[in-house]
Parts: sequence; C-alpha cells; structure tokens
Amino acid sequence: MILPLIDGAYITVVLTNQLGNIFNSIVIGVSILSGVASVSMAQRINGSKTKKIQNLITIGVTFIILVILSTILAKSLSNALNITRLRVFGSISIILIAFRIMLDESSFIRFLRPSIVILLGLIFSLNLNELYFQLNINKELVFNSLISAISAMVLTSTATLVDLPEMEREIDYFASAILFLISLKILLGI
Repeated sequence: MILPLIDGAYITVVLTNQLGNIFNSIVIGVSILSGVASVSMAQRINGSKTKKIQNLITIGVTFIILVILSTILAKSLSNALNITRLRVFGSISIILIAFRIMLDESSFIRFLRPSIVILLGLIFSLNLNELYFQLNINKELVFNSLISAISAMVLTSTATLVDLPEMEREIDYFASAILFLISLKILLGI
C-alpha cells in the first residue's frame, strides 16, 4: 500500500487538488492507495482471523500516518513546482499503472516504470528559484487524505478477511478503468 506514496501517484493527486471532496477522497483511496496490488497482497496474509486483524491494524495505523505526512509535505513543497507540467507526467504515470494492472506486467509496459516518469516530471517541474519549505497544513486536505487512507484500509481489510480469488481479473479491470478516469481528470485539470 505504500507504493502509491513512493511512485508519485498519490503525490500527483494531492498536488493537482484531486482530494477536494469526500467522494474524490474515497475514490482515490480505493483505486490509487489500496489498488489491486494491495488487495492481492492482503489476500496472502496468513494466520487466524485474529492475527490478520492485528497485522491490519499495525499496517493501517502506519499507513494512515504516512498518507497524512505525504499530503502535508507535498503541499508544503508545491510552491516550487510547475503544476501544469506535473499534471502531464502524473497522468502518464497513472496510465502506466493502469496498463501494468491490466496487462499483468507481461508486455513492454513492465519496462516503463511509473516512478521514473513521476521523477522526471518532478525534475522538469522544479523551479529552483521558488524552492523553499513552508509548512502548509490545510485541515480540509488533511481530513480528506485521512478519509482516503481509511477507505483504502477498509477495502484492503475486507479483501484480507474475505476470499475473492475468482473475481481477481474483474477487480483488475475495474481498478484500471478508474485509474484511467483519474488520469484524465488530472490531465484536464478538472
């Protein structure tokens, strides 16, 4: 679940103001933060239901803290970034993630890393003349990121406690379609 925080997909969502309302926050949580990889990995957690719940609580609390910190840090450094350029690279990164989910990383797409695309986007979007750190805590944005993280944890926890192996491909396609829509929304600035 930490991958979207590292590969830049979630940071792109934050910087392009996609967490503006609770509905968007839930959609981001279940599609980008939780995602197919998280659901797939969650189904592989072994042990009794009690042990699974203990693991989920530990992972969930850590994850929620990391999401909130990522949100605050991303917004605090946003003054040094050209958001229009970052939108393009972020959209491409999210589209690559969607293709990787749909194609099982079995094609040429596996060589195109979303994290490299977002890193290039950050480099090309960086304006060193404007680079300064200003702690910017927007309570509504932090609340929406909390909603996003909780919705991701609810989906992942459900996948851990309920076995859904026969629906794996359907979940993949649904998640990919949502990611395409999110990338289009980011690209268009809606």
